[in-house]
Amino acid sequence: MALVLAGLVVAAILEAAPAQSAEDPVLPDVTVAWPAASVRVDTTQVVRGRLTTPLPGAVAALQRQVLDRWIDIATVPMATDSDLVLTVPTAYYGHFLYRVRIATEEDGAVETPTRQITVLPEYSPRGRDESYALISSSPVGRWDPCTPIRYRVNLAKAPQGAMRDVRAALANIARASGLEFTYAGPTTVVPFAQPTYDPAVADLVIAWAWPSALGGAMPTGTFGLGGEETRSGRDVAGNPVRRIWQGGVTLSARYNRIIRPGAGKGLTRVGALMHELGHAVGLFHVEGDPSQIMTPWLGAGLDVWGAGDLAGLEAVGAVNGCVSDG
Repeated sequence: MALVLAGLVVAAILEAAPAQSAEDPVLPDVTVAWPAASVRVDTTQVVRGRLTTPLPGAVAALQRQVLDRWIDIATVPMATDSDLVLTVPTAYYGHFLYRVRIATEEDGAVETPTRQITVLPEYSPRGRDESYALISSSPVGRWDPCTPIRYRVNLAKAPQGAMRDVRAALANIARASGLEFTYAGPTTVVPFAQPTYDPAVADLVIAWAWPSALGGAMPTGTFGLGGEETRSGRDVAGNPVRRIWQGGVTLSARYNRIIRPGAGKGLTRVGALMHELGHAVGLFHVEGDPSQIMTPWLGAGLDVWGAGDLAGLEAVGAVNGCVSDG
């Protein structure tokens, strides 16, 4: 059942602090109206505001909190007696804390109270929010979401329609994490058959291969393998993280006729790719909640992220800001 969201708008009044003397600048009152606290992904959501007194040269910024920093998401000049409109991003799921900052070069700046906005999927995720595990949790291992992840695909042993399913699975990862993927072309590399995936050519490699090509790395009965390599990094607050710099996914060509193409009922190729790509972006297997894609076993109809899957993808996703080398 799709989650129905009320289109409520909550208004907050930002009042200027009293001046200390006749010479001190005073910022005017600003009225700000926020979207609902929960909104659907890929919907148009805006913050609206209005100056109640003149303020020449004012600029309004929609800011999002990233760890201990406030990052400008959108800015717009704010003319006297005109409406302010700032667009709230809704391209991927997650919990985001926002504020509006009004500033001039001469008069300083004021900020509104904060507003949490949760971007939800088009469906009701199954299972528990806590049903996830990370490959690296102390510190967390994740890609730099501020740099597109370049990927290549080895289709030599792939079934028909495989490339379409790769794109669908990556789109599902992007929508849940905010990570961006860019196709860089084909490759002959088979992840886990070599010591590294494809460091000179792409960040992420996806392939199909017979298990014998992996020299025992793919046990009998395994649908696929996924993983990542990390190195020392830092987040925007200077905290240590494990920066993922290579990822790989190999699906067994032995099951090309068993795993059905696309998504939907049964054991699906999109579901298998989502699971292995989950490993490549930092997620580990989760036990005790079979409704999650990251359960150890490929289950029928498991090609929609569960609540725990989404919580894990948010933990390694773009909501946490950029990652740089340590």
